[in-house]
Amino acid sequence: HSKNGCLVYSFGRGSPITRTFDFAFEIDLLKTIGGEGTCEIHFFDHRLDTFGGHAPRGVILHPWGLEGSTDASKSRRNFMTLKETIHELNHEGRQLDIMRLDCEGCEWNTFREWLNSGILPRQIVVTLHGAPGNEHNIFELLEANNYVIFHREADVRYGGMWQEYGFLRLAPEFFD
Repeated sequence: HSKNGCLVYSFGRGSPITRTFDFAFEIDLLKTIGGEGTCEIHFFDHRLDTFGGHAPRGVILHPWGLEGSTDASKSRRNFMTLKETIHELNHEGRQLDIMRLDCEGCEWNTFREWLNSGILPRQIVVTLHGAPGNEHNIFELLEANNYVIFHREADVRYGGMWQEYGFLRLAPEFFD
């Protein structure tokens, strides 16, 4: 555990073309909250085994990506469900302060498990890739569990087909 118990999971953010990883979110977060040792930040990507660089100080790398339990039967070598990840890292019962997902579509097969995997994120920052026809389900699930949108931004590099959202979990009393 870190000094203040802060815990962050960051899934994806690698480029399949350049084989580089963008740690800007994690670096900025560490700077904002006080530097290395102030928060336990875990970065996950199934392509990390081809990564030749070094992680920023204070960021713990894990060479697996996120998959939903419906995908687990595919026995993909470098993927785990959120529940398996939490168990692997012995984080059951911990508070997950931020869960960030930019995993090139895994959000559509994993969102139902974000809230029932053993830890409940305070904030969820997710890039939604495309619109598979069930996108309203993510918003309905999060709203039903006391999350509100605090950020929305279109990724204009791809014609706005990718949308980044920030969700914050509020106390149930807020909605009374």
